[in-house]
Amino acid sequence: MRAIVVGAGQMGRAIAHGLTKLGHNVTVADVNYKALEDISDKNFALVATKEWSIYHPSSDGSDRAYLSGYDVVVSAMPYHQNWSLAQYCIDHGLRYCDLGGSVPVSQNINSYAKENATAPIITDMGLAPGWINIIAEQECIKQKKLPTSVTMRVGGLPVDRCSNTLKYSCTWSYDGLINEYKDDCIVLRNGEEHVVKGLEGLDNLNTPIGVLESFFTSGGTSHTLKKLKDLGVKNCYYKTFRYPGHRDYISFLLNDCQASDETVIEILKRICPPEDDLVIMGVYLDEGSLERIIYHDDQFSAMQKATAFPVASVTAMLGEGLMDEKRALEYSDINYEKFNCLLAELISPQL
Repeated sequence: MRAIVVGAGQMGRAIAHGLTKLGHNVTVADVNYKALEDISDKNFALVATKEWSIYHPSSDGSDRAYLSGYDVVVSAMPYHQNWSLAQYCIDHGLRYCDLGGSVPVSQNINSYAKENATAPIITDMGLAPGWINIIAEQECIKQKKLPTSVTMRVGGLPVDRCSNTLKYSCTWSYDGLINEYKDDCIVLRNGEEHVVKGLEGLDNLNTPIGVLESFFTSGGTSHTLKKLKDLGVKNCYYKTFRYPGHRDYISFLLNDCQASDETVIEILKRICPPEDDLVIMGVYLDEGSLERIIYHDDQFSAMQKATAFPVASVTAMLGEGLMDEKRALEYSDINYEKFNCLLAELISPQL
């Protein structure tokens, strides 16, 4: 299987590493020559592209000719650039996968694929949305009695919770983080879908790493909400874990101060640079819960592993033709057993 990962940032590199470890031929493409030069892993090919450009169906697509000849295309670009690449792949019959995270962008891609796809398309395959949704759907199916309520919680946190005032370390996209905090969130409450504001729904929970706060952020429910609603689940939420106190500081900056995205991002870059991290994941049902913790290692951050390796696992399945329906796929289309086996090869023994 030949895969091309578009985007040579932290997640793109980790996705490429995962696919290579699973035995596939991988190319990484980026417009940033420096990003390509900084890649120390020589097990996959590198391609420098022209500037990313908005794709128009009327164009000849020559700006993306570098995508031809691959079994699957993976977007590891910022969420706001996914639509252009996905549209090109749909129009040219290319299998496509991305990390998702933006509800409007993913909705546009899936709606367009519904009418035009001639190859499988799957969005929202990172950590949240992504891996946590697969776990949630699996757990619901395994229950003898369908749960009334399902809450998904995920947090990427510094191992040292007191390293800075915000008690946080950003090991992924600052743009994506602000998007999750500010965008509206879709929840299922008493069988009906509702829109709530990001940062609302604050609560505290005792976890294996101590008491954490959690609150609504956007994107995490993805199409799991509709899936569980159709099954008969009455309440479904996605919340982000943080060390207690973080949410109030962020709300102060975004809501009280009405600081611009650029200002908040600059503050986060200064106060919350990447540190040794962990990722805590939890699915909480009426009775019982399932919690997992992923830790960083010498090669990858915990966030890279928990986000990129699920993408690599699904990409491998797409490229091998294991999910070859010519449409927009959902989590329920994934062979859970195969997915878990592939993921275990990449992230074991922490599973």
